[in-house]
Amino acid sequence: MNSLGCSSILEALVEQSRFVDLAKEVRDEWGRGEWLTVYNHVPAGGEGTWVFCALLPQSDAEHVLKSTESMWAASPGFGAPACSQAHEGDTSRVTYDRFGNSEGLEPLVLLRRFDGVKPPYVEVSEEFRLFHNLYSDPHTGALVKVTDSGADRPVAEVSTEQVRLRALELRQFLGIRDMVLVLAVEAFQTVHAPLAELARETTNRDADGHLLWEDYAGEDWVLRWDAVPEPEEEGEASCCRLVGKKLIRGLPKEDCDFWPYELPDRFAEFIVGVREDGRPLEHTCDPSSLHPAMGGSGRGAAFLTPVFFRREVLDRYYGDESRYRVVDGYVHCGALWGLPIDNDLPDHVAVFLGDLGRHLPYEEQQYWRGHNVAPEGRLSKTSLKRNILGRFANAESPDLQFRAQYPALSTKWREVLGWPLFLELDADDAYALECLRVPSADSVGAFDQQALFLAKLLADSLNKDGLKAAMPGAPANTPTIGLLDQYLAERGLDDRTPHVAFLRGLQTYRSASVAHRKGANYRKARQAIGLDAATPSDTCRATLTRAVALLQYLDAAIERIAGAG
Repeated sequence: MNSLGCSSILEALVEQSRFVDLAKEVRDEWGRGEWLTVYNHVPAGGEGTWVFCALLPQSDAEHVLKSTESMWAASPGFGAPACSQAHEGDTSRVTYDRFGNSEGLEPLVLLRRFDGVKPPYVEVSEEFRLFHNLYSDPHTGALVKVTDSGADRPVAEVSTEQVRLRALELRQFLGIRDMVLVLAVEAFQTVHAPLAELARETTNRDADGHLLWEDYAGEDWVLRWDAVPEPEEEGEASCCRLVGKKLIRGLPKEDCDFWPYELPDRFAEFIVGVREDGRPLEHTCDPSSLHPAMGGSGRGAAFLTPVFFRREVLDRYYGDESRYRVVDGYVHCGALWGLPIDNDLPDHVAVFLGDLGRHLPYEEQQYWRGHNVAPEGRLSKTSLKRNILGRFANAESPDLQFRAQYPALSTKWREVLGWPLFLELDADDAYALECLRVPSADSVGAFDQQALFLAKLLADSLNKDGLKAAMPGAPANTPTIGLLDQYLAERGLDDRTPHVAFLRGLQTYRSASVAHRKGANYRKARQAIGLDAATPSDTCRATLTRAVALLQYLDAAIERIAGAG
């Protein structure tokens, strides 16, 4: 016997056949690793390979291994509904078979064919897709699972030639359903080995000697090699075939992590202080282990113990506005989770220890743990007033102030004056307001991005047609900011100059730095906006402060403008 456990018949084909490697793959590799190929079609004339599969009740698992020939009802393309008819004497009975067979086999992968009229395609079982609530990515065709933390986890890669499934999700599905997956292979190859001579070594041949075969099996797999030992024409190659099956079993139900077999919740530990010897003091965020005061139910640290993080922790959420949103005092991922935060600190973000455990999935806790630092300073005044004293408080950070006051000003201007000063943002531009912030990276590139957002929100969004309609006599070629300047001047706002100058300077910087190559104009604009005198982060904070001042000035001017009517 060789390493496969078969006789010299198969061993003699090692030099010429790929079957030995394929058989070893079935025996040793199928079902191991993170991904599993459950469908594969490699056409090669008369030497192609099919890999396909079927679901089978766990109670029938041993029966399917008794022979390589007991599963060919699940050949590629099976699984469509059909009717069967049984005759008993003069009567017949028609039965509807949901999956087209009466053997208990169910398809996991369906090959859809349309007789050449439409192109064929492959799809994964609807039940499997619904079980894991998989999203079909329209660009890649992959099936994606949205995790508890909101991340995309690829579960299936689907093409006309191949389907690969992530093993964990497959085994969860099998475990809950009390099913096994039968993976099957059928491969053909022509060889020039002297099979007629080898045929004398085995009695596994038909009466006429036209076919010889050999079966060999393990605990959860079975393979058969067979061949036509004598070609019809002298000198022709012999046709060989390898067929086989392997069982893929599910997880025990209690390990599937599906209700009511959910795994226990896990909780990360966070730095909540510093020990006397300088080492960090850590504590779990499990609410049941926290002091009962203010939300806990244990004897450990207080639920409201502040935990501090580098500001970079929010970059992940600002960088994917389609999935996450950061607002004043809160960050959330769709309807999956939401976390109260203190983002009104200049250099850090703070979160109460109990909130980390109560509101964040474990995977997200691990992400925050990577940005955790020892306590530095105190909570912001805003957070103390809101969360400790129970009082209303406006944020002090200029980015949070701007994001609150910008839509409020737009609404008030429209209601009082009858037309919008700022045009409504297109859905594809909404990120400009949602992602406006003092960047965590102290770089010119990060500042440029925020300057671009501000210019889009203020200069580019000014309602030029509305300003023209309010001043019929304005010259037709007057720039938009010039129209605003003239509009305010005609209504007696003589203190407008620094605010209009700020708008012009912002637009000039955007044009010189972001819209075009940097040159002499950029160096002038850079100096004017303050980058030569301060760090990019400090300059951004100062620029946002001036932008807030502009909004407050325009808000206060509304009544004056209405009165000057």
